[in-house]
Amino acid sequence: KTKKTQQGQNKNKNSHNSQKTAVIELDQKYTYSEINCIVRNAQQFLLNLKLEKGEHVALVLPDCIEFFSIFLALVAAGIVPILVNSLMGKKLAELSILDSDAKLIITSQEYLFLLEDISTIKKIVIEEMNIKDYQKSQGNIIYANNHKNDLAFIAYTSGSSGDPKGVMHAHYSPIVACIYYAEEFLKLTEKDIILSGPALAFTYGLGVSLYIPMYLGATSILISKKDPFALVSAINQCKPSIFFGVPSHYAGILAI
Repeated sequence: KTKKTQQGQNKNKNSHNSQKTAVIELDQKYTYSEINCIVRNAQQFLLNLKLEKGEHVALVLPDCIEFFSIFLALVAAGIVPILVNSLMGKKLAELSILDSDAKLIITSQEYLFLLEDISTIKKIVIEEMNIKDYQKSQGNIIYANNHKNDLAFIAYTSGSSGDPKGVMHAHYSPIVACIYYAEEFLKLTEKDIILSGPALAFTYGLGVSLYIPMYLGATSILISKKDPFALVSAINQCKPSIFFGVPSHYAGILAI
């Protein structure tokens, strides 16, 4: 372990301004304090289901504050989120989830059709979890005794070159990305406002929309639709300082 990654792992969880905007979702803004409360709500809901450290929970969700908060709640508790991209379609999504050894699926009403043939795993929709009421949050976030080499999350590939494959990520890997990619290479700071074309279900999108801005104390813009018009609208409305995309995003924006 390098000195820098050790410093990153020891970074004060409460070092950011609690009243600074952490996430912008449509017309709603959430401060770091409010995100903390929503993560507590999500974790309490999940722990009430008797989930244990090391168990797997599949997430089939659009980019939204629930996805954002549930992911953080699971990782803190040592429960492993399984990221399944809804764009892969019903067959491959089902194949990925059954391969993942998930004990629970968390999804939304709009994605239930992808999972209708899975009858052996309990499903919960975010519309029934009611975790966004941060004013009713109680207690503290529980942090499991996670080792840097422990499994943090699994992201399934899209299946473009065969069956989807679960790619495992340890707890230390986001820290490395935050320090060497975000801070040293891109020179990002807490002043940045970040918009991502790739969704949270992709590791690229997860990094630049979730753990990099949270590590830096920056602001993340979440939009559920990623078409060129939605991206341009978000750029005009939220004024990001940096946009992360792939060639198809830039081509689509330039074609408008």
